[in-house]
Amino acid sequence: MLLIFIAAVLDGDNSNILIFNDFFQINKYSYTSGKIVFPLTELSEGEHVLKIKVWDILNNSSKKEIRFVVKDDFRIETVSNYPNPMQGETRFVFTHNLLDETFDVKLEVFQSTGSRIDLVKTKVGSQGTNSLPLEWIPAQRQVKMNPGVYIYQISATTKDGKKVEVQVG
Repeated sequence: MLLIFIAAVLDGDNSNILIFNDFFQINKYSYTSGKIVFPLTELSEGEHVLKIKVWDILNNSSKKEIRFVVKDDFRIETVSNYPNPMQGETRFVFTHNLLDETFDVKLEVFQSTGSRIDLVKTKVGSQGTNSLPLEWIPAQRQVKMNPGVYIYQISATTKDGKKVEVQVG
């Protein structure tokens, strides 16, 4: 299916039709499917309705209504480090629900006994909802480590003061 036109209306506002043509990504394994990646930013908190209509080259059309809820809270969805287990260095990354945000990040690393062995405070940017890697090289920070399991905690704060904390271990 070759697409000609993809239009959408958000919350019944027919005076502001969104055109998604340039945001459509065809599924390379199927000529009949794909996805739309479009940034809907600055939406108010609460329920929203997006009505999408797609026409193909033969003027066939299809409609879809999507209902979703916007919550005005900052969340970290996933946290990980790689490589894990580490060999001299590791990188911490997280996914979140804010687009292209820069955070004040605090990384704390603990021994399994609970005593903190390092504290890193830095700024971390993101691409979309994926943070950029925070590199941690214990030897450069004069942190002595024994083989074993370590626990870490990441705190991230937005420019407007919203804070979230996640502990892994």
